[in-house]
Amino acid sequence: TSQWIIDYLVIFVVSITILIYYFLFRKINLEIFKTNLFKIDIQLIIYIIIISIVENLLFRIIRWQYLIEKLTNIKVGFIRLFSLFTGTIPVKALTPFKSGELIRIYYLKQFENIPYTDSLVSIFLQYLLNIISIFIIIILTETEIWWVSVLLNALQTIRWI
Repeated sequence: TSQWIIDYLVIFVVSITILIYYFLFRKINLEIFKTNLFKIDIQLIIYIIIISIVENLLFRIIRWQYLIEKLTNIKVGFIRLFSLFTGTIPVKALTPFKSGELIRIYYLKQFENIPYTDSLVSIFLQYLLNIISIFIIIILTETEIWWVSVLLNALQTIRWI
């Protein structure tokens, strides 16, 4: 019966995802999007990709490996966590509420024998550390809520507002 529950959960999550994407992208003018897409500075995109790879993959995997080891006294290999982390990126990108994280918890239990609660705590701590990092950056930059203007500009670009 657990497979039945998982199947229905997957169907539910995919259905919610499709609905969310429909409502988010239904008002986008494709001509304006295409015009703006060709205005993007390629050098800037390359910098963003490099920073993203270093920050999103290397640092987060090393941090996750450290958290798992401290919580469970089990050392999981970097390559194994790298595979798991990168393998769940598409699922997390397409599903709402970061539900792709559930795959990580299940995988760690099945293949590394790490309890569900410890896996969940490690993922929760990662998100908590991300939030703390954002607040530190905001405090150190001493700017007025710059991220609000960035978000509003992005939303206006795709005509949500």
